[in-house]
Amino acid sequence: MSKKTVWDTVVIVGVGLIGGSIGQALRKRKLARQVLGVGRRPASLRKALACKAIDQGIRDLDSAVGDADLVVVCTPLAKICETVQAVRRSCRADTLITDVGSTKASIVHGVESAAGKSRSSSLGRFIGSHPIAGSEKSGVEFADPALFDGRMTIVTPPSAPAVLAAHEECLERVCNFWRSLGSRLTLMTPEAHDEVMAATSHLPHLVASALAGATPSDLREFVGPGWRDTTRIAAADSSLWTEILTDNSRYTLRALDQLLKRLNAFRSAIGKLSPDDLHRLLHEGKTSRDALGN
Repeated sequence: MSKKTVWDTVVIVGVGLIGGSIGQALRKRKLARQVLGVGRRPASLRKALACKAIDQGIRDLDSAVGDADLVVVCTPLAKICETVQAVRRSCRADTLITDVGSTKASIVHGVESAAGKSRSSSLGRFIGSHPIAGSEKSGVEFADPALFDGRMTIVTPPSAPAVLAAHEECLERVCNFWRSLGSRLTLMTPEAHDEVMAATSHLPHLVASALAGATPSDLREFVGPGWRDTTRIAAADSSLWTEILTDNSRYTLRALDQLLKRLNAFRSAIGKLSPDDLHRLLHEGKTSRDALGN
């Protein structure tokens, strides 16, 4: 069981699907006395208020985080590192900061590097996170307070031993935060996270997008549930996924190479009209999928 912590002020920077779901979960579970949302567009903040994701919408980041106990950065991937730096300059020294980015190495190392160059001793403490939850949908109107129930969240402790030693309590608090929202937790290095996600998230998106793009438009009326299920995630935000795949290109290319070997094995089996090889490959795939249990 997680230790229940009731935060005085939680600030969510970027109240979209994930940020909105965090806000709704905090408010539904009564885990925060107030949840503030930071965004650039008044219309988006009004929508977040209407969806009961936040108690108040604020456009100015500095004033919003000044008295925050916890700040969760849910901006687009390319903006996370600079947003964390901006938060750290304006928040209290004991403010805990985390994020929800789909890659971790560039963010964690970028934040650590910037902290090392800073002359300030009053920076808030940052611990990277990635809740493996979401949808091909985007926007706070699709937020769900149960989004994190039973879902894995990966937390990436600081890589430098000296930094980790100073952040042990912060690491525990971040883990308890995600557990309080219903998540299961695991700890990884940023590099291990990116390698795992390349194989289990980033490659599947490439496959879904490739299949959707390779299907001629005049055949769409013939697609069935299999095609729809396989390509569902291809409907996600293209700009978001361009950022993710570019940022994690190293490990995504490795995963793509493994897939190409597998596809070539299928191509060879079909080309040689080898039922035994084809059956073996299909059965290996079935066994792997059946092991998931649902």
